[in-house]
Amino acid sequence: GVLLDYLPNNYLLYKQSHVENDTNYETLWIYDVANEKKDKLYASKTKIQSASFSPDGEYISIIEVDENKSDLYLITREEKIAYKITPNAFLYPKLMKWIDDKTLYFVDIKDESSTFLVYNIEENETKQIFNTDKIVESFDALDERLIFTEARQDSVNKNIYFYEIGNKLEEIGTGFNISFLDEQIIIYLENLEEENKNILHKYNIEKNTFEDKIDL
Repeated sequence: GVLLDYLPNNYLLYKQSHVENDTNYETLWIYDVANEKKDKLYASKTKIQSASFSPDGEYISIIEVDENKSDLYLITREEKIAYKITPNAFLYPKLMKWIDDKTLYFVDIKDESSTFLVYNIEENETKQIFNTDKIVESFDALDERLIFTEARQDSVNKNIYFYEIGNKLEEIGTGFNISFLDEQIIIYLENLEEENKNILHKYNIEKNTFEDKIDL
């Protein structure tokens, strides 16, 4: 199987592939670490690209892809029922991230643009947040703030952008493994190929300055 996500000391989420009656299937499984028990959550004839637990482990989000489009599903862990939540106008969800137990951010990527959206479980509603002409490769979200990297094939380091709802998009540097450390600080790595090492950067959003740089 292929490990897709985990909750430390709690659950593992993985997929397996099999053939039945000349048809290829991918199956999503959950493994309870404490009880040493596994259960099948979901099966599909198309590829399960990614799957992720909500922070409380009550929900699992799935991105499923085929040749023409991709779909976003939500599964309740207890009921093991999958609900399709792909918006009608956004048929190419590629990336996703839970920011709390009830809120899922995801990115729809089509042609030469990327659209950030957010799905709220309690309201069963999807809202568009932000659209950019850049192809997003990775992202993180915190409240109304986003950071993302732009896909580049020629370098480990990617262009890094910061966006806060209601403000302009801001480029802050180049690197990879971006993350919000807290409400004020963004951290990321930058590869120095000639020196064969990585540098950890800490960027202060409010001050618009770099606070620290650590050799790794």
